[in-house]
Amino acid sequence: MTRSPRDAMLARLKSCAEGTIFEQKERLEGTAIAICKMIRRDAPNANASELAMIVRCFSDAFSGTSARRAVVAEFFDSFPDDLPAMRIAEGLENTHAQA
Repeated sequence: MTRSPRDAMLARLKSCAEGTIFEQKERLEGTAIAICKMIRRDAPNANASELAMIVRCFSDAFSGTSARRAVVAEFFDSFPDDLPAMRIAEGLENTHAQA
């Protein structure tokens, strides 16, 4: 069985959160939602390397503790530098809304 693009993105995020409280399912899901909101609201035209820089340099750009921001920055660093932010957001969004 192959996993969905969203499952693959969550697995990537979970690997970045390994060893932290953010690898717990509910916290991981909350972080994924926060990433999508941050991209769509603040940086839809950015790329992965710019997102990592934003999260590291502007603490008010992404809510949460410095540990959570470190996980998110590592997640953005795990992509090619020029990957568009919207591709990341689209990959994380819940597409399992099937009847």
